[in-house]
Amino acid sequence: IISSINVNAAFLALIYFFINLLYSSYLKRIPILDIFIIAVGFVIRIMIGGLSSNILVSNWMIILIFLLSLFIATSKRRDDVIHYNKNSKINRDVVKHYNLDFINFCLSSIAGVLLVSYLMFIMQDSTILKFRSNYLFTTFIFVLMGVLRLAQITFVYEESGSPVQIILNDKFIQVTLLCWVFSFLIILY
Repeated sequence: IISSINVNAAFLALIYFFINLLYSSYLKRIPILDIFIIAVGFVIRIMIGGLSSNILVSNWMIILIFLLSLFIATSKRRDDVIHYNKNSKINRDVVKHYNLDFINFCLSSIAGVLLVSYLMFIMQDSTILKFRSNYLFTTFIFVLMGVLRLAQITFVYEESGSPVQIILNDKFIQVTLLCWVFSFLIILY
């Protein structure tokens, strides 16, 4: 089993490598596809990690990671559009095919689907049975707070250019993540 897991992880890593080559050479210039490929890349990395460590990555985890990654990639693209509008400088050719109205619509849609998907995940019978708790729904408040904070950083402060800096520097996001983890731990144990 372990050798087949490693073979599957290696195969996914090879696919990831080729997707990155295609993205770097051509696909990053295709609007919408550019942000989807970024999100797919996060999913592939999680799947490689799951296969390598023999941890099952559920369909819900794939959906949620994809949607969160898509939200973050779209937020970053919004930041590119804002810089283009302010400075008339293009740091990515694909920015010419976006505008704030479209990006804002995408972000709102993705956020809504992400939140509903998380609710569906924590409210489904199999999740409740797996974690042996009827209180998983209480973790939703921290997911909602986190998504709203990311939206505030994106729409109000217009500082969504560096997701890593947001996580490292934003105390609200940090506390929200810790509360989400602790709420899960309290519910489970």
